[in-house]
This record gives sequence, C-alpha cells and structure tokens, in this order.
Amino acid sequence: MNARFASLAALAGLLAAPAAAMAQVPVGTTPDTRPAAPQHRPSWKEGGLEVSFTGVMLGGNVDLLSANGAIAANTNWGAHQLFFDAGNTYTRAGGTTIVNRLAGSALYAYATAPDANLYAYTTHATDASIQLDYRFTAGLGGCKHRLFSPYFSLFLISVNPAYESEWFRDGTTAQAWRGVVRLNAIKPLSDGVEFGTDTFVTPALLAPSDVRLYGEAYLKVKLTPLLSLKITGADAYDTAPRPGVQPNDFGVFTTLMVEWGR
Repeated sequence: MNARFASLAALAGLLAAPAAAMAQVPVGTTPDTRPAAPQHRPSWKEGGLEVSFTGVMLGGNVDLLSANGAIAANTNWGAHQLFFDAGNTYTRAGGTTIVNRLAGSALYAYATAPDANLYAYTTHATDASIQLDYRFTAGLGGCKHRLFSPYFSLFLISVNPAYESEWFRDGTTAQAWRGVVRLNAIKPLSDGVEFGTDTFVTPALLAPSDVRLYGEAYLKVKLTPLLSLKITGADAYDTAPRPGVQPNDFGVFTTLMVEWGR
C-alpha cells in the first residue's frame, strides 16, 4: 500500500467514523472498555433505538472501502434501565485492511435516588490494529449526576472497579483489576445545539504505571426531531501499549444520527 492509499484511507476514516452511543468505536485502546452513562443518552420514558451509519467506497484507480456503523437500544421499567450497544469501524485501502474494530456492551442501571444510580456492565471488543483478538471487561459501581444544575443539563461523576481480560494475536494473555473514574458533562448552547465532554481514566490497581485515559468533546446539532449531526474530537492514551503499538490515538469524526423512542 503506497502513501496515497494511506492518506486517503485516513481522510475517509475521519469523515466517516461514527461516535456511537458506547463512545467506543472511534479511536484507541480505551473507549471500548466502558459504555456511555445512562444519563448521556436520549431520555426515553419506555425505551428507544439509536442508529448511525456512514460509508465510503471507491473502485478503479483507487481501491478504498470505509464502512462504519453503530446501534444502541434500551428499555426502561420503573427504576431499572437496560442498554445494549454495538459498533464496527472498518477501513480497507489498496487491498489491505487498516482498521477493523468491533465492540459491544450491556449495561444495567438502578436508580437509587433522582440524582444517583448503581450500575453493572460488561464489554466485548476485538481490534486488529492493536493486536487484540478479544477483550472482556466487567464492572460494578455508582454514579452521582445532576451536579452543577442548572448550568449543565448533565454533570456526573462515576466510580467503579472493573475486571479486564485480554487475548492477543501473539498468543499472550493479560488480566487486570482496574479502577475507573468518569467525568461527563453536557452544556446546552441554544435550542437544539449542545456541547458535551466525556473523560475517564482507568489505572490498573496493582500496576499504577499502567494507565489508560480517554477524552472526547463534541458539538451536536438537532436537524429534525429524529435527525442530528454530531462532530466529535477524541483522544485515547495508553501508558503501557503492546510492543509495536503507538500509545496515543487522536481523531475528529462526523456522525449523522437517527434517534427514535418514546
């Protein structure tokens, strides 16, 4: 694959990749280990569905395929909420696969108060670009939200321990208990326009030098009651990456989102 193919593939990825409800598809080794907080999702009373998809295909003198999709569904009953998420980012250029990331998660939340909840989650991911065959995580924790109201429509802090197990392409495995601290905020700018941030840090509890950080900021514009445009900048950093894997990933992404529920 020559430099032109690589440059074109990178540009297509930036234009096409969706910022899924998991906040996990775009970049790096971190975001697929933690689903989006319930309060950072559409506020359906009973349940809803969110779907995003973009793609680029060029043939002939240029061989390029970039397809990206995500789906998120949830159901609510009383103080209980259940969420399922899945997403994939795939890019091939010049017959070479550059990115193939697939991730999914399940999240259960129980409201203990109007501004607090307990939650449990599990995530599953594979990512050839970081030599990862499979990653499994499971966590249990608590969240405090509605902080700094009414300046923010959402401001939350959540904390949990999580167990992580990884299988890599060279046949090695790794297990760790991690702490997870998350800060999530949304600020309405005008009617139908909001700015948001999502940041979390996940240190290995028995190896403090092994730390993963993820941060993103976005601007979301409501185009119609069902359709929104979202522009996201995201960065992921791993202090202990695999040999041959870069520690930092950064990207800028555009997403056209369809949100439906009641």
